[in-house]
Amino acid sequence: MCRFGSLISCESFHADVHAGNLWLLRDGRVGFIDFGIVGRISPRTWAAMEIFLASFATEDYNAMASALSEMGATGNDIDVDSFAKDLQKIFSSLQVMSTEGHKDTSFYHQQKDT
Repeated sequence: MCRFGSLISCESFHADVHAGNLWLLRDGRVGFIDFGIVGRISPRTWAAMEIFLASFATEDYNAMASALSEMGATGNDIDVDSFAKDLQKIFSSLQVMSTEGHKDTSFYHQQKDT
């Protein structure tokens, strides 16, 4: 959570977070060391990320394609409508794969069957 919080609240972030680059301070805070790799996320990219996350939740593939393009994940001369259709195909196939052969092992389902 600490790392994600730094992404949201700071212009720059530590881009090489692992146990060797962190210190647990006596007061419970986490200290970052070794700032050899840092990054910055522009406000424009953050705005596109918010759109991407919302479009992911609502399955709005046109908004998702536009947001990915805005974040620089594609070339400049992309056909957003075609990209959106491709994204829809990919996510639809992932949904099918995740539900094929899925056995409900939830406590509720087990109790209902007994």
